[in-house]
Parts: sequence; structure tokens; C-alpha cells
Amino acid sequence: MEREERKGDKIDKSLVALLVCCDVKVTMSYVVPPIVMFLNKHPMVAKADLSSLNRLICGAAPLGREMVDEFRSKNPQCDIGQGLPTYFLCTFH
Repeated sequence: MEREERKGDKIDKSLVALLVCCDVKVTMSYVVPPIVMFLNKHPMVAKADLSSLNRLICGAAPLGREMVDEFRSKNPQCDIGQGLPTYFLCTFH
């Protein structure tokens, strides 16, 4: 199939990841702030079973208090933490 013919076949990778998380009962995940925003705002997430998710580690950029609070209100079983990017942890000699 030619590339031009496939333009309408866009797959939302975030939704695919959500379906996989629900299907295999993911318990922990490393994410970036836009994924937390997706989990807070996308209507499909409200229908998803994320009850197995018990830890979310967010890195690469700071996560706002409002996003953390919104995520915790929707997923009380899940701890959400923030990690520093690894380049903050390395030293140069």
C-alpha cells in the first residue's frame, strides 16, 4: 500500500499503550508529563481499568501540582512520583 493511501489509517499510539496497560495489568510505569495529562484528560481513560497500576514515575520535566492532584483523585490506588533526568545525577571530571 502506498504511503498516500495510508494517511487515514493513523493509529493513536497513546490509546494503544492504554489498551496494553489494561490488558496485561501493568503495575508500574515510567512516563513523561504529557502522558499524565493524557491520563487525566482523554475520555477513553475514564472507561479503562487502571486498577492494577500502583506506581507511576514521571520524569524529563517537572509535573505540576494540579496534574498530580487530578491524577491522584482519579486513581487513588496509584502513587505518583517524580524523578530527575539522569543528566542531573551524573558528574563530570
